[in-house]
Amino acid sequence: MTALLKCKFMDRFRTFPILFAIVLLMALPVMADIGDDKPATPSTNAAPGGLVVTTPAAARFDTAMGFFNAGQYVDAVKALSDFVRDFPQDRRREEAFYRLAESYRNLGHTDDALAAYTFQVQTYPDGPLRISGELRRGAILFDAGKFTDATVPLQFVADKGSGELQETAKYLLGRSFLATQKEADGRALLQGLIDQQPPGKLAGASAQALAELDDTQAHYPEAVALWQKAIDLSVDPVEKATAAARGGWSALGANQLPDAEKLFQSARQLVPDGDARKVANTGLLRVLFQQKRFTDWLAIYAPEKDKLLDSARSEILYDLGHVQFSLKNWPEAVAAFNQYLKDFGTQDSAVTAAYERFLAVTQIDRTNTIDEAVAYLKAWPQSPYRARVQLLQAQELSHIKKFADALPLWESLANETGDVSWPHQDILLELARTYDELANYPKAATAYQAYLDDLAAHPSDNPETQAKRVLHAQARVAVCLQNADQLLAATEAWKTVQALAPDKSPEQQMALESLGLIYARGGPLQEPLMVQTFRALLDKFPQSKLRALAAFSVGDSLFKNRDYAGAEPFFLKARDWDEDAWMQPATQRLVLGAYGMKDAGKATSYLKQYDTLPLPVDPQAQNAARLPAAVYYWLAETARKAGDWDGAAILYTRVTQHPDPGDLLAGAWWQLGEAQSQFREWPIAVASYEKYRELKPGEKNATIVLLALGRAELGAKNTDTATALGNQTLLQEPEGPNSAAARMLLGETAFATLNYAEAARMFATLAVLFDDPKITPQAMSRAADAFEKAGDVNSAAEWRQKLKDKYPQFQPSSYL
Repeated sequence: MTALLKCKFMDRFRTFPILFAIVLLMALPVMADIGDDKPATPSTNAAPGGLVVTTPAAARFDTAMGFFNAGQYVDAVKALSDFVRDFPQDRRREEAFYRLAESYRNLGHTDDALAAYTFQVQTYPDGPLRISGELRRGAILFDAGKFTDATVPLQFVADKGSGELQETAKYLLGRSFLATQKEADGRALLQGLIDQQPPGKLAGASAQALAELDDTQAHYPEAVALWQKAIDLSVDPVEKATAAARGGWSALGANQLPDAEKLFQSARQLVPDGDARKVANTGLLRVLFQQKRFTDWLAIYAPEKDKLLDSARSEILYDLGHVQFSLKNWPEAVAAFNQYLKDFGTQDSAVTAAYERFLAVTQIDRTNTIDEAVAYLKAWPQSPYRARVQLLQAQELSHIKKFADALPLWESLANETGDVSWPHQDILLELARTYDELANYPKAATAYQAYLDDLAAHPSDNPETQAKRVLHAQARVAVCLQNADQLLAATEAWKTVQALAPDKSPEQQMALESLGLIYARGGPLQEPLMVQTFRALLDKFPQSKLRALAAFSVGDSLFKNRDYAGAEPFFLKARDWDEDAWMQPATQRLVLGAYGMKDAGKATSYLKQYDTLPLPVDPQAQNAARLPAAVYYWLAETARKAGDWDGAAILYTRVTQHPDPGDLLAGAWWQLGEAQSQFREWPIAVASYEKYRELKPGEKNATIVLLALGRAELGAKNTDTATALGNQTLLQEPEGPNSAAARMLLGETAFATLNYAEAARMFATLAVLFDDPKITPQAMSRAADAFEKAGDVNSAAEWRQKLKDKYPQFQPSSYL
């Protein structure tokens, strides 16, 4: 007798239906061991006196039984059939029908056997073989699946029989009841056999039958107890192993994994091979897989892989791949999944196997991710893992900086929903980062904000992690808004970053730097905010990459507000921190600041530094970099007043060369002429004075101008011009100090032309007419010189005596 066991395997990924046949080695030999047949009725008759009389019927019966006992059932059938036909009244006729039915049964002619048993019990309802015949009938009907028909004869035996016949009848009747929806009656009969003391031969089979019923009804805990009973009641190792193996599956169904493992291991210890070991090995692998004991799983699988249920091959192959995958044996996992997909590629779990294979391949070489993802999605377009494959594909594209290719994937993934393991927040962040990398700053800002909103809706359990994520994302929002030139929104975003950032953190530095730059672009209205922000930046982050810009900006604001002393240290720092960028503009303002403070020493020093710097190439930049003429003029005047005629001449010259000297140009030419006269550079002094007269036509004939020009002309040996200028001066001012200077000029001009008499006359007249401590002694000295040159020694001596008497301390000096 055989039974079919159907088990349903489930795990977190899929359900594998497994059908396997187990030969129930503990099943009853119903037809063979129903009970010992009574010996054949003696075929001889004892006559009085011991004489044995053999009748024809007896002889025929003995012959038939000889065939039967010898196993010659074909001959027995013929002989017994002839006997019952030929001897209808013989007392052995009931047994002959019974043995005929037995012969048919042994020949496998169950229909003929059933007919013979039926005729026997109906013909001889009170015969001694009625019990055996009814039991045989019931067993044949039972084996034929005609359970309702079987109950009648089996019930008769259960009620009327005894011993093993009755036990057998109750067992078969109980199973027939179970098969005809009379479960309570069937359970009662079988449970009675189980509980019988001492237990009968069929106690174990009864336990097995009820265990199978509980298995089919998913009453797995009850089934486990019954399988354990079957184990205890069995003696044969194979029967014990079979019960243990099947009990293990019931425990597995009850989720009693430790009990299942023990039962499977018991079965494995009982038999080295066979169906029970296959069932046990397959179940044990299931237990280990469910417990994620993957190393133990491999340890069992390796030596037992040929001793597993064929019906479980698809599951075993899948589990092999998953075990290798979980143990990070990537090549082995790929190989197992390849075999599974080759043999079972149409099963429901193939999509999962292909997905795990894809993951293993990417672990071996991540550069295969993109191509493998394309292949997977092409093969499994409706895969439940589609989004996760696309996620890995997008991550790899971003990793190799193919952001344009990654973008549509991130956009699609952002709209996906999934379980709690779906990394929606990470996807939102990657989408924002991709927009950011592609310089699509408006969309990047929006995407970062969406990520921030999701962080608020689904915060991290770790407050520190949450704060870092929010701060980082808020900073990127601000950066993208700033890059998108949305300055108002960027300002608010950076203010938020500033509020969130810990003191002296990189994010606080970034916020201060960015706000400072934004305020710097905001013009005068935002200048106070810029100064405040850059001051804070310099205070908290003195090593900021913007420190030079910040220092210059703060200094420039102070400079504009005429706080030149306050601005100076900021300009100096700007130059020190970034010479290439700020040396020129900062030094320019240092010069101007010193000018504003009227500190000539600093102004001169900074101007010397400024003069060493190259001018910008751009014309507009050159104009902006040029110092105003007033600075040079003021420094020139300061030098002149300090007697530094060399410095003054250089600075006056710069004024005259300045492209925008303004009203200072004429004065610069005048003073330059004065300085050149100091150096006795008479020709260029004449040119400078003439430039002044050209620029100041209203002043060209002013007495002081004529005198200065006349002296320079004299120095340049232009005596006629000098004489004319002197005469013109006398005409304009015949009296007064300027008249004296004109006479002195005329005297020197006459002396230079060797007209000593005229010179003597002019000097003598000047000495008489004017009493000036500076010009009078000079005139007296020059009169003596002129008289002496004219040959009038007495007059010369007289004037020298007068000079000595009136100005004893006088030291002669050159007019030129």
